[in-house]
Amino acid sequence: MSQTGNWFFALLRFALWGKADGLPESLDEQTIKQFLAEANEQTVIGLMADAINSCGVQFPPTLIPRLVGTTLKAEFANNQINKELAEFAKLEIPDYAVVKGQTIAALYPNPSLRKPGDIDFVVRDYSAARQVLAEKWQIQLPERLIEKELAFVHNNIDYEIHDSLVAFGSGRHQRFWDQLMRQPFVPVQVADSQIYTLEPTRNAAYLFIHIFFHFLREGIGLRQLCDWAIYLHHFRDQINKDELSDILDHLGLSKAFRAFGAILVDYLGLTTFPFPISSKDRRWAEKVLPDILHGGNFGRNIKKSTSSDLAAKFETFRRTLHDLCRYIGLAPTEVILLIPRRLQINISLALARKS
Repeated sequence: MSQTGNWFFALLRFALWGKADGLPESLDEQTIKQFLAEANEQTVIGLMADAINSCGVQFPPTLIPRLVGTTLKAEFANNQINKELAEFAKLEIPDYAVVKGQTIAALYPNPSLRKPGDIDFVVRDYSAARQVLAEKWQIQLPERLIEKELAFVHNNIDYEIHDSLVAFGSGRHQRFWDQLMRQPFVPVQVADSQIYTLEPTRNAAYLFIHIFFHFLREGIGLRQLCDWAIYLHHFRDQINKDELSDILDHLGLSKAFRAFGAILVDYLGLTTFPFPISSKDRRWAEKVLPDILHGGNFGRNIKKSTSSDLAAKFETFRRTLHDLCRYIGLAPTEVILLIPRRLQINISLALARKS
C-alpha cells in the first residue's frame, strides 16, 4: 500500500480508537481533498473529516470550514434519523429487532460522526407488523415478501423490513440460522430511545454475514468494516467465542470470517478480534481489500460507470460471478449456491413487476 494509503488508514484508526500511530506530520490540501473524496465513497467521511481536524496533523487552515461543515452535516443527519427511530419505537411492533445502523452508531466514540443509512428491522410476525404500519403510519405493504426484505419511506427516512435477515443458498444453513433467530431479542439504548436488537454473539455473526454476502453480490464500503470492528470491540466480553465459532463452522463461514477479520486487525487497528489471525487469512485479506476500495460503498463506484438500470444490474451480476470465482475458497457451499439463489429471486421480482 502507498504512503498516502497508510495515512488514510491511520486517520481511520484515530477516528475509531484515538490511536495516533502512523500519522504524518502534515497533509497538503490536495491529499486532504483526495482523502475526503475516498472517505465519501466509503461512507466514512464524517469520521475522516473529524480525524483530520482533531488528530494534531498540520494542514492548511483554509480547509477548516469544509472539515467542520462535513462533521456538522453528519451530526444533523444522525439527529434526524434518531428522532425517526424514536417514532418507530413508539409503534410497539410485536417481536422486532433493529439491526446495524444506529444500533452500531451508538457504540462509536462520537456517534454523530458515523454517516447514517436506513433503518433495518426484522420481525417474526410480518402480518402483525404490516397491520401496525398500516394503522399508525398508513404504510401499505404487500401481503407477503417476495425477497427477505422490503423498502419503504417514512418522514424522508428509508426503512427496510425483513422477515429473515439472511437468505442462505444452503437449505441446511438456512434452517440452522432460522433456529438461531428464535432466541429473544434484547433491549438497547440508542440516543433517547430503547429499542430491540440481536444479542451480542448472534449479532457478531450476523454483521459479518451481511458484510460477506453483500461483498459477493455488489460490494461493501469501509463503513461496514468499521461498524463490525466497533461492535466486536465493544462486546468483546459478552460475545461467546466458542458459540460464535460453532455458528460459523455450521455455516461454513469460519475462513471468511477470519479473512475479513485480518483487515480489521491489520488496517483498522482492532486488538480484540475473537480468533487468531494466520498468514493465510492475511493473504486472503490482501485480495479482498483492493476490491472493497475499488468498489466503494455497496459497489456504487462501479454502478456509476453504467448508463442505465439494466446496465447496472448486468454489471452487478457480472461482478458477482467474478467475485464468486475469486472467493469460492472462503465459503465453497454458499458461494456455489449463491448463483441459482439470485436467479430465483430475480425471476420472482420480474414476475411480480408484470403482475
